[in-house]
Amino acid sequence: MLGEILSKIIKYDAYCKDVLETSIYNMNQALVITDFNGKIIFSSKKFSDLFGKNYIGSNMNEFIVSRNFFENKPSEEEYYRAFLNINDKTVEVMIKYIDILNKFHTLTNRVFIVQSIKPIIEINERLRKLKRKLDKTFNDERKRLEKRNRELNENLINKESIEYQIRDIFCYDTLSGLYNRGYFMQNLEQVINEEPSKIHALMYLDLDGFKSINDSLGHSYGDEVIIEIGKRLRNKYKYKNVIASRFGGDEFVLLFRDVPNDSFVSGNAQEIIDMVKEPIYFDNSKVHLSVSIGISMYPKDGESIEDLTKNADTAMYESKEKGKGQYNFFDEKFKWRIQDEFNLTKKLVSAVPNKELILFYQPQILIKDDIANVIGFESLMRWKKDGEIRLPGTFIPVAEKTNIISDMGKWAISEACSQWKSWYETYGKKIKISINLSANQLMNPMLEDEVATALLNSKADPSCIELEITESAIVKNMKQSIAKLNSLKSYGVKISIDDFGTKYSTFSYLKELPVDKIKIDMNFIHGIGKNRIDEAIILSLISLSKELNIEIIAEGVETEEQLNFLTANGCNMIQGFYFFSALPVETVESEFEGESIINSQNIFEMKQRDLKI
Repeated sequence: MLGEILSKIIKYDAYCKDVLETSIYNMNQALVITDFNGKIIFSSKKFSDLFGKNYIGSNMNEFIVSRNFFENKPSEEEYYRAFLNINDKTVEVMIKYIDILNKFHTLTNRVFIVQSIKPIIEINERLRKLKRKLDKTFNDERKRLEKRNRELNENLINKESIEYQIRDIFCYDTLSGLYNRGYFMQNLEQVINEEPSKIHALMYLDLDGFKSINDSLGHSYGDEVIIEIGKRLRNKYKYKNVIASRFGGDEFVLLFRDVPNDSFVSGNAQEIIDMVKEPIYFDNSKVHLSVSIGISMYPKDGESIEDLTKNADTAMYESKEKGKGQYNFFDEKFKWRIQDEFNLTKKLVSAVPNKELILFYQPQILIKDDIANVIGFESLMRWKKDGEIRLPGTFIPVAEKTNIISDMGKWAISEACSQWKSWYETYGKKIKISINLSANQLMNPMLEDEVATALLNSKADPSCIELEITESAIVKNMKQSIAKLNSLKSYGVKISIDDFGTKYSTFSYLKELPVDKIKIDMNFIHGIGKNRIDEAIILSLISLSKELNIEIIAEGVETEEQLNFLTANGCNMIQGFYFFSALPVETVESEFEGESIINSQNIFEMKQRDLKI
């Protein structure tokens, strides 16, 4: 109550203040008011009478003692120290301890009047405390608002960042940094709609040999290739009227807007081909690539985005067919060829289940001491369709573009093994049968199982089954090919390399390849008597085979001159039209004057009798 009265002193004028102070001074209670340091700033008359004098200006610490000192009955020294160091805001018993000590000499067993006195805070101090509290509240609120503002700004930035990320996801390819397929198609449609009277060029790019990089080095290296090609395209066409995109895999599509003529487009296509040819460096290696490009022109080759992209894609495949690493403008005849392939593919799907495939067999002849005997056959696939026998060149390339070749190859392995068993049971002669494997088959993870199953079911002698792989198929992925051939070799079959000598890189790996036989490519054979370089290559291959203790056979032998050159120089295994073309099973088994091709004592004599087989 007293505190509330004093706190309102500032509201009264000087007269009221004097009256109030006089009233308090003359009150019937001992009252003292101090500042925060314990200095007495006011005391009532009762207080002065009680303690003998006016203590204004004195310090309360000189004569106060806390209640706990009485309860614990401390010594006089402890009283003294406590009086000097008391910090309690609420204190007990105001006494002038020096007079009491002088009179009684001790505080023990003495009775004192106890009166509680509470410090009264000055109004100014209360205002200062209030201000400090308000300042703190204000600062806390300001900090909270600043923090909230930062959070809102961060959220806004994050929102913008998320929006950019979403845009990147929906518009850009993550690896190459180019437009993705969907966003590119939107831009292509927009360009056609906004600039219908101008000429535009669409380029479809496909990296050659990209799959072999993924298979041999790993997909991480394949990703690095895509990143590098994307970087090169961005740098080349950053500030030009070109929209570049990656459609997926190793396919890129570029739109050249408002082109002046075909020559301008051709020049850019060649520049891209040269740019891709530049080596791509990895940590400890480098790779070389080429690119096949197809070009369609707006509006000549199509007025819709579907026609333009489809026709550019068709032209790109034409570049692949012609040898890769080149560009071609779309031509309507490409479309018909693609359509023919599509129709052929539909028919090929049913070739195996409908039993439309058959094997022909071309004899392989060993010449020794002027005696020629059949020692084996190469099995060659034919397709009996629509009343005619189709050669492999008309359908195998199409089958190799799809998974159909795997089913056809599996069938050929099984059929050839079964045929070997049939001939062995009929003639009692262990002749060899070679089976061609495509590049796709060689990389087929199920190939070993297919070979093992065919051998098991037919009970064919593995040493009489020869798997023939083209040199070009092997060099596509040399390390993987070596591993695959070693795996196949473990089943006891023989390994032969077809078209040997056409790829120089094979020579360096020949000692590592588990090869039993090499075939001299027919192109070298056809050069006999015409090209000394071809003859020199043949002689070197014959010498190499003898050094490595590998069998060698010449295929495509058609003339007596070719035969004589080969046998004179140590190549005594011959295959070709000079003796026989590929024959159906019935012809192989047919007997002439008591003997068939398989059990003939001398093929030369059969030839001299001019048997047209």
